[in-house]
Amino acid sequence: PWIWHTLGKPVHEIKEGRMVVEDLEAASAETRLRPKRDPAAMKKLLASLHRIWTALLTAMPKIPYEVKWAATQIRQKYAESVKMEADAEKAVNAFVFVRFICPAISAPHVYGLCQEEMLSPYSRELLGIVSNVIQKLTLGQRFSEGDREEPFNDWIEQRQDDLDQISSALQMEPQDVVKQGLTALDVPRTTKDNAMEVLFHHTQTRAVDITDALSATPQTEFRDGYSRESTIAAIQSLAKDDDYDKREEMKDELASEDTMSDL
Repeated sequence: PWIWHTLGKPVHEIKEGRMVVEDLEAASAETRLRPKRDPAAMKKLLASLHRIWTALLTAMPKIPYEVKWAATQIRQKYAESVKMEADAEKAVNAFVFVRFICPAISAPHVYGLCQEEMLSPYSRELLGIVSNVIQKLTLGQRFSEGDREEPFNDWIEQRQDDLDQISSALQMEPQDVVKQGLTALDVPRTTKDNAMEVLFHHTQTRAVDITDALSATPQTEFRDGYSRESTIAAIQSLAKDDDYDKREEMKDELASEDTMSDL
């Protein structure tokens, strides 16, 4: 999976406390970003940020077709309103980074990038800061005066040109538009299970919002074989169900090749 191939190695290096030479050199070159704290800690923060951000920029051209498709749909919706069109890229970045990439950085164990017990408190804090800085950058925001991440505002300013590269990578290319079918990926079982747990939690906490949105969606927007009423009923049933065994059965069903292909 893209997220595993992109962030797996950087997260492992950060977790193990290893930084490659070029990352440390890049961090040392940005001494003006150093806040009033331990210089050695700030150097490692900058090296970690540089490592992950470079990995993301390098992998962006290979981001999955499905993500590009979703980004295109968001742009089209925003283009329908003149008042909202200027915010289209922020909305796309919110979807890709806030909902997808940044959570994988701050909680890598949830996405199968490492085991939770292998994360030290320091690594958790470090990855959390890296995630916050990248989120601010991609949303066009800055840290407030007094925030512990405020010194990274200069780093954010220096990376504005990178946003154009990201926007370009999230555009649908001609070969994407005519693409027929999707290539199956070998997703680790732990990743599927963790994804299901996130979906369970989201469904149970946002069931009303989800069903209201589905109720307002025309039947024509649903895939063949899926009715609006049956989908709403399934969401409502899942939101009320705390049966552990049933959850495990659903995980097994999701893990099957046929189900994954259908999804």
